[in-house]
Amino acid sequence: MTIRNDTRLEDFLKRVKDYGKAEGDGLNAKPSYALDVVQMAHEGVVGDDHAEGIWDKFKEASSKTKGVEKLKTSTAKTDKVRVSETRQLIAVGSIAAFDPSDVMNRAVAIIQANNDVRGSTYQNLVVVARAQIKQRASALSDDDITKAITPVSPEAKDEQEQLTAHIKRLKRMHDGDEKDPSVKAYPSPELASAIKSLESRLATLVGNEQMDKLFALAAERGLQVVAKPEPEETPAELEAA
Repeated sequence: MTIRNDTRLEDFLKRVKDYGKAEGDGLNAKPSYALDVVQMAHEGVVGDDHAEGIWDKFKEASSKTKGVEKLKTSTAKTDKVRVSETRQLIAVGSIAAFDPSDVMNRAVAIIQANNDVRGSTYQNLVVVARAQIKQRASALSDDDITKAITPVSPEAKDEQEQLTAHIKRLKRMHDGDEKDPSVKAYPSPELASAIKSLESRLATLVGNEQMDKLFALAAERGLQVVAKPEPEETPAELEAA
């Protein structure tokens, strides 16, 4: 339904400029920006096609201040990330099954009260938004929000996950990053050897896991899997004979 003389979009974009200016002045305005985007999306004022324009308004306002230089020197890559985040906030706001603004407001309180949280309030709101998008049927509970924003300790990950993460990190250090020229490569025989060792261990784990699955499947079907015997060594005297 169209509301006559509806100025909500115009008013919202003015607020976006205010958030950008405040952020540029060194204030933490992004959380307010995020909450407003969610609410406007829930009211149907903005949609996915507004995301780029919304972020552009924020960035433009921030660049006219004497504050945070990061926003002034914003790269195309950074802009792409921020537009993507804005789209996710809009996606959360567009959920009609419940009040997404309630979820995000509860998230702010939980984030600010949780000493284990890493990153800014805004960054964690984006994390909550992603978690809520995966669970569109019902609102995240406080426990769900806490779980989403609480980093998983390395001990909680199994060996395969840790090995995969280390290999990826070392390869990036060894080879650099084609998508990000600012990441320099530091190749060395020692680093290559470390990567090879970790890959070998990972291959062993994956192989063992596949064998475990094979044995389990065989057991379900009443079969027995017998490992191939190792070939016997031929005594040297028999070879000579």
